[in-house]
Amino acid sequence: MPKKSPKQPKRANAKSRNPAKKRAVKFGPLTQRQSNTSRISALGAAIVDPWSYAGCVPDGSFGTGCFTLKSTYQLATGTGTCTGIVASPAITQFVYIDSGSANATPTFPSSTVWGVPATTISNQFRTYRPIGLGLRASYVGSTMADQGTIIAAQFASANAVGAAISGATVATVAQYAMSYKVLPLRQGASITWRPTEQDDIQAWVSTTQTGTTMGTASVYPFICIIAFGAAVTSPCLQIEAIWRYEGQYNNQTYMAGAESATPMVQNNWYEAAQRVANAVDQILPAVGQYATNFMFNVAKNAVLSSTTSSMKSLKM
Repeated sequence: MPKKSPKQPKRANAKSRNPAKKRAVKFGPLTQRQSNTSRISALGAAIVDPWSYAGCVPDGSFGTGCFTLKSTYQLATGTGTCTGIVASPAITQFVYIDSGSANATPTFPSSTVWGVPATTISNQFRTYRPIGLGLRASYVGSTMADQGTIIAAQFASANAVGAAISGATVATVAQYAMSYKVLPLRQGASITWRPTEQDDIQAWVSTTQTGTTMGTASVYPFICIIAFGAAVTSPCLQIEAIWRYEGQYNNQTYMAGAESATPMVQNNWYEAAQRVANAVDQILPAVGQYATNFMFNVAKNAVLSSTTSSMKSLKM
């Protein structure tokens, strides 16, 4: 049997095979799709867990950047047994606190003017759109006086806060709400705002709009957390509130933190982000770190699952 001739050394000018280069050529277009998929996943995660994630809408808008508003409030009862908070994702319909009142039902007067945009925001951004909003309420009262219930709910746009909630009972709040949960006061509650149509997170709004009264129909769906039947004259709830926004910069020459000079467009981004959002419960109890850890893990798994399934469909 003839012996095999030894392998000849490679010539200096021979073409070398570069698998990495081939992969780059083969999957180059897919890499850009991966980036689009990541943006959709980030958007969905910012909706379901705004405390941990931020995102922007992948619709090709130029000169944009993300910004966040955070605040902490402490709610207490007065001589009454009710306290609560209502919040809108709009900067011009900011937040209202019902604390220390003498009532046994929510007090949100129709004549009260909602918040207006801070100068620091309007100086930096000319328009904005909401990405996410969350309210987390933890019970901070005595364990000897933790009676009462807490309701977390989202209301549809075109409702006026004063008419929908002010003076309402638990049953009435639940009747008006699009979605709600009633929990023992001691468990607290965590609720995240969910867009109900694409324009809720796609349409740009001026940062210089004036505030509106609570008797005016809301442009966006809004959320609330209200405690009923709590102990009188007592600290009740610690509220962690967070708002996530995407803004268009006033100065298009120097855009610190802008996403990209050539932003990518992803078709059907709203439906894809909604699939991520639908994987996580909108309302959860907030005992200790339960809600934080649970939402973080579920949101993370939803992002990974969405990204994996999207990548499989792109490869097919």
